[in-house]
Amino acid sequence: MPRRAGLALMLLTTTGAAASAEDRPLLQPTRDVMVEYHITNDAAAAHRVNALRIYATAQGARLRIEPDGQPGYSILDRPAHRMTVVMVKERRYIDLPLDPDKLALFELKDGTFTRRGMETIAGARCTVFDVTRQQHSGQVCVTDDGVLLRGTSDNPEHRGSLEATRVAYGPQPASLFVPPADFEKVDISAPPAGQSAPPPASRPR
Repeated sequence: MPRRAGLALMLLTTTGAAASAEDRPLLQPTRDVMVEYHITNDAAAAHRVNALRIYATAQGARLRIEPDGQPGYSILDRPAHRMTVVMVKERRYIDLPLDPDKLALFELKDGTFTRRGMETIAGARCTVFDVTRQQHSGQVCVTDDGVLLRGTSDNPEHRGSLEATRVAYGPQPASLFVPPADFEKVDISAPPAGQSAPPPASRPR
C-alpha cells in the first residue's frame, strides 16, 4: 500500500484507541459518508502534501481509500478481514488478508484519550482529543457521529497529519467496495511469468 494510504489508515484507525468509559468518543461513522482529506506527510524528511478520498459504510465496516495521484486504490473489508488493492491502469487487482496489526488498531485497548475542546472543520463540529499509545502520541478531532476530521501522529513510520476538506453524507453504492467485474484477479501464489513452478520434493525412499 502506498505510504500516503498507510498514513491515512493509521490515523483513521487510531481513533479506535480505548478511553475511559465516561470520555470515550464514538469511534466509527454511524452512517455512510465520503470524506476528502488534505494530507501532510513528512516521513523520511520529505515534506509532502497530498489529497485523499475515503468512502466508508456505517460502522466503518468497509472503507475505500483513494490517494490522489496514485494509479489505484485500496478496499478494506473489516468483517471479512480482507484488503483488495486495485491497479486501475493494469486493470488488475490483488486480494490480501488484512494485516492483523492494522486490523487491531480498530479496537485498541492500550491507548487513552484526553479531551481538549471543540473545533469546526470542513463545516462540521468535532471534539479534539490528545491520543497516547505506548511510545507514540497524536491528536484527533472526531464528530459526534464518529467521523474523523483531523488526525496527527508522531509515529516515525507514519509521521504526518490529515484534515478533512469536505464531508458528504449519503448512501455509498456497494460497487465502490468491490473491484470492477472486468478486472483480472492476480494470483499471488502463482510463479512469475516465464517461470515454471518448482518441482515437487522427492519422496524419501
